[in-house]
Amino acid sequence: MPDDALDLPYESWSEQDWKKLLLAIDQKRCTPFLGAGASRPTLPSGAELAEYIAAEIDYPFADRGNLARVAQFGAISEGSLHVKGLIKRKLDQCGEPDFDAPDSTHAIVASLDLPVYLTTNYDDFLSQAIERRQHHSVQRRICRWNRAELDEAGQDPVLVPPSSERPLVFHLHGHLSELDSLVVTEDDYLDFLVRLSENEARAEQPDEMLIPPRVREAFRNSTLLFLGYSLEDMNFRVLFRSFANYLHRAEGPRHVAVQLRKPAPRDATERRELEASIRYLQESFKQQKVRPFWGSCADFARELRRRRETPHVPVGA
Repeated sequence: MPDDALDLPYESWSEQDWKKLLLAIDQKRCTPFLGAGASRPTLPSGAELAEYIAAEIDYPFADRGNLARVAQFGAISEGSLHVKGLIKRKLDQCGEPDFDAPDSTHAIVASLDLPVYLTTNYDDFLSQAIERRQHHSVQRRICRWNRAELDEAGQDPVLVPPSSERPLVFHLHGHLSELDSLVVTEDDYLDFLVRLSENEARAEQPDEMLIPPRVREAFRNSTLLFLGYSLEDMNFRVLFRSFANYLHRAEGPRHVAVQLRKPAPRDATERRELEASIRYLQESFKQQKVRPFWGSCADFARELRRRRETPHVPVGA
């Protein structure tokens, strides 16, 4: 049974919500922020990836769908790089999405022709989609949160000011090309938060910053379009913890979060828990200037494409 039929407390979008987002896109003041749901169904979900790792390392506990916890156990028993190597092997076996599909999230996001794109995904699908559309090379950068990599940050090519012609794709939680950069285990998430906070306080020069100045500017002055995060997603919770001050102080329009709905509750207890989590998250969204769109990435991508292909009058025109 769909969630809407259960009359759960989802707040639906209005025409004004869409007009504001389309205006931000038209004026290049929108920054997409892609999570794991954007790569579904090509890549496994976090829970499916956790189940795969659990089987490979003989995980002994019941919570085999908790990726951070399973990966933490594996890092202690087998080593962090072994667990991250398992993730790379699994994702490499999955192939690429169909970028020509009408509801391809990556292709539709790439069609926005924006200067900066952010992601917590380890894959390269976003860069590939942008290059397929624009025939320009993407400036891909990886957050050097891992202390062992901080001294190597200067080895990246000089970042050209991002534009629609030379966009920046910034991998906040690492990339498969550098296993040490992946934020996966419980310790990784804690270390990421701590090092980001320490760097924020100590960095004096732009090349010392874990988050490049142009990305910081996007947090402050553009609409962040979160795509592919779920209610229980660790990445999403860490993002909000990491950038709460930026989101709260943002001078630009309200941000957008496209949330993947959880399955319909099976009983009264699950329903109460789901209602409570929705209301809690919506209140948190309001405090951080975030407007949620409750639905899948494919649903949102199809509607965004339809509205962009339909002539509209910009707000304030």
